[in-house]
Amino acid sequence: MELKIGQTDSSAAAAWGGRPAIGKTLPDSASIRVCVKVLNGVVSEIESRESAKKKRWFSWRRWRASSPYFLIVDDDRLLAEHPTNAKLRDLVATVRRRGPAVDVVLLRPR
Repeated sequence: MELKIGQTDSSAAAAWGGRPAIGKTLPDSASIRVCVKVLNGVVSEIESRESAKKKRWFSWRRWRASSPYFLIVDDDRLLAEHPTNAKLRDLVATVRRRGPAVDVVLLRPR
């Protein structure tokens, strides 16, 4: 299930007290190529939000940066299944480290 802009699922809505959120679900069956592509997109979202915080004018990025963003994925399982993939490990570490400061998080599936 992939969520569209403005849609939420119960775990994402609960994480932010019912505020509207933007995000995706990464299925367990996703290939490593898809996982890396989606995580690259999440890192791109983090970079976009960080730059929007520095700017003083209104833009679509600034508006988008006001909504929480999430990726529903079992990141520990993903890392355990692909322990030698340095790119995947770096992307997950980047999201964990820099994401929470701009309301971008990884959520575990229920």
